[in-house]
Amino acid sequence: MIQRLQTILLFLAAALCVAFLFLPIWLVMNPGTGGEMSTGDGISTTIAASPLKVSVTKSEMSLTASNLEQVIDFTGNTYLLILVLLSGVAAGLLLANIFLYNNRNLQVKVAYGTIILLMVLFLLLIPIRTWLQSMGGDPAASGPDYQSLPRFGLAAPLGALLLSWWAIKRIQKDEKLVKGMDRIR
Repeated sequence: MIQRLQTILLFLAAALCVAFLFLPIWLVMNPGTGGEMSTGDGISTTIAASPLKVSVTKSEMSLTASNLEQVIDFTGNTYLLILVLLSGVAAGLLLANIFLYNNRNLQVKVAYGTIILLMVLFLLLIPIRTWLQSMGGDPAASGPDYQSLPRFGLAAPLGALLLSWWAIKRIQKDEKLVKGMDRIR
């Protein structure tokens, strides 16, 4: 039945997978110290990453004040493309799983497959810090003002995984209830 709690849980998990694509997942701020330029002006680098794009902004602190922004989107980077595809496939499976309510055993198997996809997605997020730091300079050379910060978008795959797990438990509870009703007849 579509009006069950597991339907809402699966829909929310799919919504988190889609939202993950647009949410920021990491931020690197590397303020310049002026050591690399002869005039004493520093170049600061800010990197904002989401699965759809990575934006690298370099700002020069001088009278000319030039800003250079480079955008790496998911079509030009294999790593980002894999993140987008895994998140999209997981969202599609979660939405399709809502309509498998007639076959609860298949519904549980598809939900477990989606959980595995979400685990792989979460594991693929581990090296993002190192990748972004390599784009933003050496933290040891930048001093104490260097910041590499995880953002709230990292919680979306984990939230989708937990909602999928909760949906599986609800589906199994419904299956147990149906088998119990069949035994009574």
